[in-house]
Amino acid sequence: MKKILYTLLLATLCVNSGCSDFLDREPKTTLSPGTFWKTESDLRLALNILYQNMNRSYTLDNQSIDCFAAVGNHVSSGSLTASNTDDVWTKSYKQIRIINDFFENYERAQVSEAIKRRYLGEARFFKAYYYFNLIKRFGDVPYINHTLDMESPELWGPRVEKKEILDDILEELLLAEQDVPVKSAIKADVGRITKGAI
Repeated sequence: MKKILYTLLLATLCVNSGCSDFLDREPKTTLSPGTFWKTESDLRLALNILYQNMNRSYTLDNQSIDCFAAVGNHVSSGSLTASNTDDVWTKSYKQIRIINDFFENYERAQVSEAIKRRYLGEARFFKAYYYFNLIKRFGDVPYINHTLDMESPELWGPRVEKKEILDDILEELLLAEQDVPVKSAIKADVGRITKGAI
């Protein structure tokens, strides 16, 4: 019995003292903050989801007055019944969180300043884009300029006046225009934000 007790005591001491370094390792099969934010590819990947979540539907009447879908739809036929809810609020703030995370980490990348600024310009464009979607729908909205956690007081913060957010949108777009390239400079990189988009 004493041998079992001593063995358990020894195992407990080993686990408590010698294994902490082993358990605190960065994961090798998934991305983590400790291994990400190193390369241009990381900066690019961090922003790719923002492109995917843009609302680029041509069948919505608030996107274009000149386009008509190949097939009629509820908007074009005048039979659309507006929903009581949609995901504009949630989706926009999810994207803004991604943008704020980018702002807080992009400087860690081991790339040239020109490359950092290019992707910073893209992030600024998207910040303006998603806040525009919010104020277009809701008017005054909370303005979040850093990542939040569950205890952040800003989760219950006040709304900021629409005019103040519009001023910030214009400033972000002016700064973004300085940093993003012209379309002819990135011919092989089709679909990313360029000066022509801003």
